[in-house]
Amino acid sequence: MITKKPFGTMPDGTPVEEYSIRNSHGMTVKVLSLGATLTSILVPDRSGGTKDVLLGYDTLEGYLTGGNHVGGTVGRFANRIAGGKFTLDGKTYQVTVNDGKNSLHGGSGIDFKVWTVEQDGDTALRMTYVSPDGEDGYPGTMTIRLRLSVDEENGMHLDYEAETDQATICNLTNHAYFNFTQLEHDVLDHELWLNADVYTKTNDEILPVADLPVDGTEYDFRKARPLGKAIYDNNFTLKGGAGPQASVYEKTTGICMEVFTDRPCLQIYDSVMLPDQADKGGRRHGRGSGLCLETQLAPNCPNRPGFTGFVLRPGETCKTSTVYRFSVK
Repeated sequence: MITKKPFGTMPDGTPVEEYSIRNSHGMTVKVLSLGATLTSILVPDRSGGTKDVLLGYDTLEGYLTGGNHVGGTVGRFANRIAGGKFTLDGKTYQVTVNDGKNSLHGGSGIDFKVWTVEQDGDTALRMTYVSPDGEDGYPGTMTIRLRLSVDEENGMHLDYEAETDQATICNLTNHAYFNFTQLEHDVLDHELWLNADVYTKTNDEILPVADLPVDGTEYDFRKARPLGKAIYDNNFTLKGGAGPQASVYEKTTGICMEVFTDRPCLQIYDSVMLPDQADKGGRRHGRGSGLCLETQLAPNCPNRPGFTGFVLRPGETCKTSTVYRFSVK
């Protein structure tokens, strides 16, 4: 079942709506036409009730001014681009710099634009944003589509497509912050498992330095364990395959989430730099209060030798899918 309601008005007068998708088991996903931004995911917990497992804001103003891409669909290029520069077909492009000297999550970001929304059956939405040539410095007019759906196994599907009329680069993901206790506690006791033998070491600008084995490091999550402390803002190279590539479990609520994706990498961010702010329902979020699992290409890959898959050309379609599936243990 799909419903919608007004969620405010942009400064230019454009209305923003919040859509709700509910399956027959009571799982409910809410999303804004602003930035295809996830605002809430209600899932069953061990007590027989439900928990809202996402950080977010009660008002449109929160999403416009709060920063940190909370729940947003980010791009055109997720993660960081060193110096905000990349070279494609012999031409160097300068894109918006918004993270020190670097570009992060596309610059001004597609998560701050209002998307068009169409219903697709009883449990799916098709959301579209057309990014004009030169927006944030990126070449080509890019049409970005997201099909957001909920299945009967309590899975949330994010199916992305992008097309362009000029050669450009593309890397799309969602920036949801998960907390399975509905902010009764931070996420540092959430248990994380990753199907990854390699992590990306970064410098003080959080730019890639080297891809290293996780063996013997605090980045080894090949056996599920609590996060422990808010220190993570790192890329992991996934081993791939048909099964889940990551899982998160919280023992007091019993909520478990598995992540399935065709992307080669996963960025783990445990809100190490998230400022103290008002969250939904009078709660507050801050450092260590949310866990992001961003499925994507490797950070700064347009500037790193040996990396491929980030160029999108006319006549091609960039397709990628991620599923977040919830259960109770």
